[in-house]
Amino acid sequence: MSLRTAAVLNAAKAGRSMSMSTTSTAAKEQPWRAFWPPKAENYSEQQIQDMPWLGWKFDPSKAEEKPWREWVLKNQSGIARRGSTTHLTEF
Repeated sequence: MSLRTAAVLNAAKAGRSMSMSTTSTAAKEQPWRAFWPPKAENYSEQQIQDMPWLGWKFDPSKAEEKPWREWVLKNQSGIARRGSTTHLTEF
């Protein structure tokens, strides 16, 4: 049993509450948040047209919208799948 686990169990037995926020600040560090989500204003219009996911934002009124399905299909249009006959027409 780790010292952390023992401290939490002892606090629980004594009737005290011990939250993670008071015991660990390392979990709060999230340096990636400075870069995510990407900001559309940091990209040119051409980059956003080529990579639409850079400027996409969730809209609660269009909760069923899933534009990434189209993006994946667009990016994989040249990939032949096993059992597919579409690659045979290229000869």
